[in-house]
Amino acid sequence: MAVERRAFFRTADDLRVHRQELYRRAAPVFGRHGYRDAGLKELAAACGLSIPGLYRYFPSKRDLALYPLSEANRPGNGCFISAPDDPIVHLQLAYRKGSAAVSYRILLAAAALNGTVFGLLFIAVPDLAISLFGGRLDALSSLLVRQLGGVILGIAIFDWMLRMRDEHAVRRAVVAANVTAFAVVAAVAAYATVTGTINSLGWVVAVFHAVVAAGLAATYLRSIPQPAAGTATT
Repeated sequence: MAVERRAFFRTADDLRVHRQELYRRAAPVFGRHGYRDAGLKELAAACGLSIPGLYRYFPSKRDLALYPLSEANRPGNGCFISAPDDPIVHLQLAYRKGSAAVSYRILLAAAALNGTVFGLLFIAVPDLAISLFGGRLDALSSLLVRQLGGVILGIAIFDWMLRMRDEHAVRRAVVAANVTAFAVVAAVAAYATVTGTINSLGWVVAVFHAVVAAGLAATYLRSIPQPAAGTATT
């Protein structure tokens, strides 16, 4: 690989320019996956290097990710890239995406846990589950609640299995489904509590579902790439 053979440089400036080029190649990998999920193998491949070859230029993944912030590469030294394709923009997006991904996974895990608990309760002991909220079921209602429990449990499994998937289309579908479901449950629980159909435990259900719905919507919006402030355009 041609890039890896360039192991010696005449001056420190030559080395700095070469490291800048390597960072330019690696930046889109951070942009796609975030800092945490960007693998050394993929980073090295993007740079045209083996992993040991990449370590000759950057002692760690952290050093590679933060290279534009190092003192030797600050604006004004003649080699910092400051066009619309500025790697610092990729870095900002990577950390932004990584933060949103963590929140997204935590919220989906909470949604899955909630769905598992209520799904199993509705399937196994629907009368007891509804009695917690001050309600009573007849035979037909008990059957319908059991069926609802199966749907809730299925959604919980769906959320748990997809919580680690970062593909934009998958995340958009998961968020749309969960925000809709949780917002409806929150609204119905709040209405039922206000009208006295169920007891005050309904507020716990309403608040929890409203928080998860709002949190998922917010983290999804945060994960959408946006141009950094001050980015030059041509």
